[in-house]
Amino acid sequence: MPSKRFRTRRQWLNTSLWGMFTVGVSLVAVALSAMTGDLLYVQVTAAITLTGMAIAIWSDTPAGVSYVIDGNNLMLKRRGEVQTIEMELINDASLLDRRAARDMVLARIAGASKTGSKAERLKLKRECTKWCTVDIGMNSLTFGIGRDMIDRRPDAKHDLVVLRLRDGRILVLSPVYNQDMVESLNRHVSPVHESRRR
Repeated sequence: MPSKRFRTRRQWLNTSLWGMFTVGVSLVAVALSAMTGDLLYVQVTAAITLTGMAIAIWSDTPAGVSYVIDGNNLMLKRRGEVQTIEMELINDASLLDRRAARDMVLARIAGASKTGSKAERLKLKRECTKWCTVDIGMNSLTFGIGRDMIDRRPDAKHDLVVLRLRDGRILVLSPVYNQDMVESLNRHVSPVHESRRR
């Protein structure tokens, strides 16, 4: 069976929100400088907004992630790193919106927080979202405003794929053609589960 490759979604939410914030704050700084004759307002604002914009761009830059279904394996690729998951390790794949995906990851972290350290919880969060290229509201740089906007965006409805693995792990993926990926995965996973039942 030929392999099937899925591109990932790209978004620039943090960058666009920070850009709007920069325009508003810059106008206020220019007005204050004009009234007081002191350029300090403009200089401080420029330093803060430029630093914030650099961080936002870095955060939103695509990570070169792709997904490949090849025979009985799902390969997750990211800038030279490859993780291979055998189809028999996948319980199911389903569509989910960003809020539900975030809640699922947070519930998984909360379940581990009773026994694990903060470092282990952060590692678990990275494992769940490592292969997702869109912000589900856990890495937003916009102090919660971005999270609310993410949840309300029309393109945030059922745009993610969540894999539930037999070992209890969950992986959040963000393919462009999400429905196609879910159908392809479930087509491969079903025969494996059927053969296991026999």
